[in-house]
Amino acid sequence: MRSALRHFYLQVLLGGAQLVLLAIGMAVRSRTGWLIGWSLIAAISLAAWIGVYRRLRLVDDTPTSNIATAAQGYVELSGRCETPGDPTLAPYSQLPCVWCRYVMEGRSNGGWAHREHGETGAGFLLVDATGRCLVDPAGAEVLSNNKDTWTQGDYRYTEWRINPHSLVYVLGDFRTLAHEPSAIEKESDVSALLTEWKRDHAALLARFDRNHDGRIDLDEWEQVRRAARAEVEKNYREMQAAPKLCGMQAPKDGRPYLISNMSQRQLARKYLLWIWVHLAIFVAAMAGLGWNLVS
Repeated sequence: MRSALRHFYLQVLLGGAQLVLLAIGMAVRSRTGWLIGWSLIAAISLAAWIGVYRRLRLVDDTPTSNIATAAQGYVELSGRCETPGDPTLAPYSQLPCVWCRYVMEGRSNGGWAHREHGETGAGFLLVDATGRCLVDPAGAEVLSNNKDTWTQGDYRYTEWRINPHSLVYVLGDFRTLAHEPSAIEKESDVSALLTEWKRDHAALLARFDRNHDGRIDLDEWEQVRRAARAEVEKNYREMQAAPKLCGMQAPKDGRPYLISNMSQRQLARKYLLWIWVHLAIFVAAMAGLGWNLVS
C-alpha cells in the first residue's frame, strides 16, 4: 500500500495525474466536468510545482558529504552501490539489481489494463572513497532512468532498476548504527560468560583455584567474576573501536528522502524541467478554467 502511494505521489510530481484528469474532462465533455477538471488540474499542478521546487532547492543547496565525515542528520551522499549479500533479482527480467520498481499490464479491450505493481525493499550499500553506508529504500522517492519495457504474450512488463555498481545519489537522514550497551546488557553478558566457563570445570580450576584444593571458594569465585567482567568490557571496547556501520533512512520530520541513479546535476536538471512543465500546465489550466467560466 505504501509503495502504491509513493508511486502515485511521484506520478503527481511528474505530471501523470494531470494527464489523467485532462483525459477524464475530454471524456465527460460537459461544462461542469471541464470546470471541475481544470480546477483540479490547476490545484494539482500548483501543489506539484511547490513539491518539485522544494526538491530542487534541497538538491542544489545541500552539499555532498563524504561517508566518513558526514554529520548526523539530513545529508547528501553520492557513490557506487553494492549488494551486502546476494543481489536482488528483478521480478520479471530476473536481472541482478539493488532496487526495482515493476509494473505488469494485461491486454484489455484493445489496450492495456493494470495487473500488478510493486517495489523491492532490500537495503543496499553505498560506497565512496571514504567508507560505506547501508541505504534503506523504505519510504524513499526513487527515480531511475534505467527503464525496460517488453511484451510477452498478452502481458506487458515494465521495470525501473538500479543496477549493482552504478552511481547512486541519496538525500536523507544519515545515522551511525552504533549501540551503547546498558548495564543490564553487560551483566547479562557476564552471566553468559560465567555459564560458559562453568561448563569446563577443569579449565576453571586450572585458572582460578589458587590454593589448589580442588574447588572454587568464595574469594576465588569473586576473582572469576572480576575476570569475566573485565573480558566483557574488553570485548565492548573492541567493538566500539571497530569501524561503525552507517545508515541512510527516511527522515522522521517529513523532509523528502530521495534515491536516484542520476547524478546531482542530472537530478537538478530533471526537477527544473518539471518546474517549467507544472508552471505551463497551471497556466493552461487557469486559461481553460477562465474560458469555461465566460463561455
